[in-house]
Amino acid sequence: MRITLLTGANKNAGDFLIAQRSRELLLSRFPDCEIIEFNRNKTMVPHLDEINSCDVVVFGGGPGYKTHMYPGQFPLVDDLSDIRPPLFAMGMGAYSRNPHVETYRCDDTSRQLLDRLLSNGFGFGCRDLFSERVLHSWGYADTVLTGCPAWYDLQFVESTDFVTPPPSTPQHIVVSDPADIYNKEYARHLIVLLRNMFPQARISFVFHAGWEADEFTNDLKARLCCELRDWLRDQGIQTQNAAYSTEGFSIYDTCDVHIGFRVHAHLYALSQRRPSILIEEDGRGFGANEALGIPHVPIWPETLFHDYVQKVLKRFCGRPPVLSTHQIESFLGAIQTRIAEELDSGYASAQRAFEAMAATYLSMREHIGRLEACSGARAS
Repeated sequence: MRITLLTGANKNAGDFLIAQRSRELLLSRFPDCEIIEFNRNKTMVPHLDEINSCDVVVFGGGPGYKTHMYPGQFPLVDDLSDIRPPLFAMGMGAYSRNPHVETYRCDDTSRQLLDRLLSNGFGFGCRDLFSERVLHSWGYADTVLTGCPAWYDLQFVESTDFVTPPPSTPQHIVVSDPADIYNKEYARHLIVLLRNMFPQARISFVFHAGWEADEFTNDLKARLCCELRDWLRDQGIQTQNAAYSTEGFSIYDTCDVHIGFRVHAHLYALSQRRPSILIEEDGRGFGANEALGIPHVPIWPETLFHDYVQKVLKRFCGRPPVLSTHQIESFLGAIQTRIAEELDSGYASAQRAFEAMAATYLSMREHIGRLEACSGARAS
């Protein structure tokens, strides 16, 4: 079987992880398949001959079920009928600033792509329950909870226990950066809290999209990242640039616990059967923790009004909004409570997440197995 795999990896390490794990999942089910990979954020017109020589086109994970998914998120082609192979959605998810489904809309052109996916008969693979609810609210009922491809390291996929017993007091904590750099003040408060709670621990800090300005990061966001990086270094914190590959994830293999903001740092640590605590910046984090049975630590805007105010402040001030005393105290109280709960319980929520990942892997594998119906498929 020949498979076109469409992924969204540009700079953020998490997107490269999704792409890697999507390939691994496909090859584990169809080891003799040939995979041709393209960046779905670009037009597919120059590659139509190659794509049409394949048996299926797979959308591999990532934020796909969006208001402007086609042609905004996925330019693809002007006329979807130009893509002849069937389309298959593997573990895609919705994205929103908060997890309130009623705030989510779908435009008419995006429905063209969703209708095409529906007509090809494989169902919509969803990374979390939030994504299923979004699709259901749009009238698409044929969904299956598969988890995100990033959930699955095939070496550990059937294990429901820690790779090593976590220590009662962490000696190495890895913190992931905010996906929204305007949340950098939360990151500073988190570092101070961890220093106070675990004065003997080594703390490392990972920037999943680095700190350089380029075509994917504007000058302002790069400057804010550099300010945070320099502050961390002044505090004696090791910083790491993990952009443009999956190599930076190896630091999570060495930690006792991940505590941070990046959803894919959270999922990677859990996939390695290590403890992790996620601070939820948006609906993606909420959806992941809901599906895995993990308590929430939210900092996402609670209402559309709060979201609008934040966007206005960012646009016109060019700086992160100053956190109020209430916001700081609420955040510190919530994260301190979560850390204490995990330590007291021996990271019980991580254990539940391992069980959920192992169970949902069966759904992911069954969903991928539907590709056997495609021409030339040879299942393992």
